[in-house]
Formats: sequence, structure tokens, C-alpha cells
Amino acid sequence: MGAAYVLVILVVAALVVGGILLSRLGKDRAARHEEVTSARHTLRYDVPVGQDPAAVLVALSRGGFEAVADPVDNHALTIVLPIGTEQREEVRVVLENEAGQTLDPQDDHVPGGPVRFADER
Repeated sequence: MGAAYVLVILVVAALVVGGILLSRLGKDRAARHEEVTSARHTLRYDVPVGQDPAAVLVALSRGGFEAVADPVDNHALTIVLPIGTEQREEVRVVLENEAGQTLDPQDDHVPGGPVRFADER
């Protein structure tokens, strides 16, 4: 009977520690999003339907750009331009190269057409 109490206490302690870690992770993510969206030079890009936003985030990271997805709409990305607005075309090239990565490997067209940022519409 005593072993059962110890097991219950360990499970409860593990759940509390897990909850604390998840809370910290959420706060870190929110702080990161705030940091990126408040950067001086940013671009907003709406990932076309059929294209995986995670693949776009990875491509941007590999290209040297920091980006985060909007917490409400995962297809809306905010991209930081560390040097300034002259990097807009560099980001466009990275996004155009990534455009072939669709959710459906049978597609042979670029989803959504040419890369356009929110301020170009």
C-alpha cells in the first residue's frame, strides 16, 4: 500500500514539473514572437494554400532569415530583415526556391503563383 502512495506522489510531481516546463515554453514562444514582430525591418508573407509553412520556415532559417508564424494563422509569417529592406529580393528568392515543396508531391506547379508580400497587394 505504501508503494502505491509513492507512485501516486511521483506521478503528481512529474505532472507538475511537466506543466511548469510547458508554461515556460509557451512564454518563451510568445516572447520570441514579440521580439520578431517588433523588429525594425520585417516582411509579412502569407504562405499559399498547399504549401507547408514549416518547410518555408526551415528554408528561411537556412537562408539566414529569422521568421515566426502568427499564433492565430500559421500560414501568416513575419520575416526579419536583419540588414534592412534591401534584403527583400533575397527573401523572395529563398521563398521562390522553396515554393516547390507542396503538401501534395504530385503537384508540379507553384502554389499561389509568384511570391508576393503583404505590402505588395
